[in-house]
Amino acid sequence: MLEILGAKINQNHGLPVNDVHATFVAIIKYVPTVAAIILGMAWKSILTDTKMMTPWSNMSEKWAKSSHSVTLDYLTSLEVISLIPAFRRRHWSVAIGLVTGFVCGALVALTNSLPYVNLSAATSQSATFAMTSRTNLNGSLQYPNGSLTMPQSYLDSEPYAAMAAQELPNGRSAAWTKDNVVFDSFRATSTLDKNSTVEAEVPSVRSAFNCHQLHYQQYNQYAKYDDSTWSSVVLKANPRDLEAANCSPMPQLSPPVHDDQVMGWLNVTSCSNEADDTRVIANIAVRKNAGTVNQSPWGMVGLLCKSEFILQSAWLQVNMTPSYEVLSYAFNSSSTTTAIGVPNSNAALYYIYLNNPNDVKSQKIFQPGTIFNDKPTADFGNATDVAYHFIRNSVADPFFATLTEGQVEIKIKMYEDDPYRFQADVELVAGRMLAQVLKSFARENNTGDISGIIRTTQPRLFLRRSILRVLDAALVFICLVCLLHLTLLRPKTILKENPGTIASTAMTLASASRSIEDFFSHEVISAESHLKHILKSRE
Repeated sequence: MLEILGAKINQNHGLPVNDVHATFVAIIKYVPTVAAIILGMAWKSILTDTKMMTPWSNMSEKWAKSSHSVTLDYLTSLEVISLIPAFRRRHWSVAIGLVTGFVCGALVALTNSLPYVNLSAATSQSATFAMTSRTNLNGSLQYPNGSLTMPQSYLDSEPYAAMAAQELPNGRSAAWTKDNVVFDSFRATSTLDKNSTVEAEVPSVRSAFNCHQLHYQQYNQYAKYDDSTWSSVVLKANPRDLEAANCSPMPQLSPPVHDDQVMGWLNVTSCSNEADDTRVIANIAVRKNAGTVNQSPWGMVGLLCKSEFILQSAWLQVNMTPSYEVLSYAFNSSSTTTAIGVPNSNAALYYIYLNNPNDVKSQKIFQPGTIFNDKPTADFGNATDVAYHFIRNSVADPFFATLTEGQVEIKIKMYEDDPYRFQADVELVAGRMLAQVLKSFARENNTGDISGIIRTTQPRLFLRRSILRVLDAALVFICLVCLLHLTLLRPKTILKENPGTIASTAMTLASASRSIEDFFSHEVISAESHLKHILKSRE
């Protein structure tokens, strides 16, 4: 029974410890212990009879010393003390019975420690899930006229709030996203237990924001006006940096004109005559000195970035209850990777979304009475006008406010000293932000089924295999002892009554005088056949 129970529990990866299985858990925890106690009491009864019969059994077989028969007292002696004398006198039925009694006592402790509860046991089972949504980039982020598809409601803030929450210590990703990846969503077709996680392979879209560093060189620019020559400092990106980024010379930049110590802003630029090869450019500036007519007072570092979305299959683990949080994921190396773009769009689209059109600073630009007086539209001129507005009126646009976590001066100075850190952080934050934008505004309903695995972590009851093996051995030993006591070790006697009165008389005669012994000498029986004859004649 124990083996069958153990095999069944292991087959089901344990027995759930919950209200549904409370009765079975109680049975498994307490019934074996109760059975061991009953077995011990039954064996105690058998052992008592064995102790009582053994002295007279010895007398029935042959002549026996009084210390081995009438004066032998196993009943009132402690069992631990009786064990060694029983072995020494070769009273095997008593000796083995005593050992078996100790084994029965140990069974109580063994059965009590047999079950245990693993509070975080994991189980898995195959399952089928129903797809619910997928990422669609076909016209989902902007309308044909260039205006954004963002709804004018609280949903505007959803991707940026999710991004901010993710950046907090111990922050969690929004549902069906992780890092810079958005996954197709699905739901379970049956009720899941608490703390259930699901593993399945689904399509994913990765937002790749790839940047190249730009180092600026200063040039003096001269212009004549009213017979006067004016000189100004302009900044141009290093041609080698542009070549590494596969970009033709972009327009020159003028250094910042206000008195702030640091600046950080995004802009857009074109890297060729083709309308679809536009890039996002991220610049930081740190004031170095007062500057002269031939020297810019700013130290500047830039990044030339291009965004693309990569479609690839991924195996992910999701916490289905209650937040649909993606716990981990791994791309399928054998699946096809496809780079996809946004039709009829360019870097201006990414620029507008990265600067959060719902931000207070951005709202001031697009409110009635401003130069735009309309919703933001993703076109090149619009993006550069917005960038110019931020450069003239703010030390950091909304993207750099998020990038620096509000510590604009400290972070920008750090980035100026470590351009590689600047590049890594921009790629990370921009990729995550665009992923949240896709999750919020580029989703459509989806149908179909996929296969996966449900993994549940919950308290489950198991049986200790080592204890189970010891119990098996102990029960086999007890069975063998029972067989021996029924056959070879069974105490034998020809007496049909309790010989206690005879023993008392014998003890009395043994302590009497010599004359009394002589008087009863003719009653001495020297053979079993003679004893049987006397007993039969008295019936």
